[in-house]
Amino acid sequence: MPEVDIVFTPKEKIELLKKQKASFEKQADKFRFRVTHLSIAIALGWILLIGLGYLENELDGTKEILTFSMGGIAAGSGIYVFLIYYVRFFTWFAKSNVDKQLLKEGAANLQDTIETDFVTKLVQINFKYLDQYYEQTQNQANKSFF
Repeated sequence: MPEVDIVFTPKEKIELLKKQKASFEKQADKFRFRVTHLSIAIALGWILLIGLGYLENELDGTKEILTFSMGGIAAGSGIYVFLIYYVRFFTWFAKSNVDKQLLKEGAANLQDTIETDFVTKLVQINFKYLDQYYEQTQNQANKSFF
């Protein structure tokens, strides 16, 4: 079966990119740091390491229980924080790619509709290119920070 390429108008592309951007923002908002989730992660880490300690018969005294408890708390909180920031980083990265595409499509759309009021459109195009430059500079600064 032959592949069919779907062709979108510039306005449809922009609307689609705006929906994708909103979706990534919504997804990133779901993965916020929450104390209740951290508490659950700590409890699960604690239960897991205490359970492993009992299964391996390594918990003989208070010192071993305390060691396994602290290890479980550290493991649970560490994994939780890592997962939250891992997901948020990749949603931020995907959102930034959509932002770049949105800026490119906006600039292309402005160039396509340049037929009326040349000076106003020229200023708008320059602002779009400034937005692209700003976004690129922000991305470089964020990459160097990470």
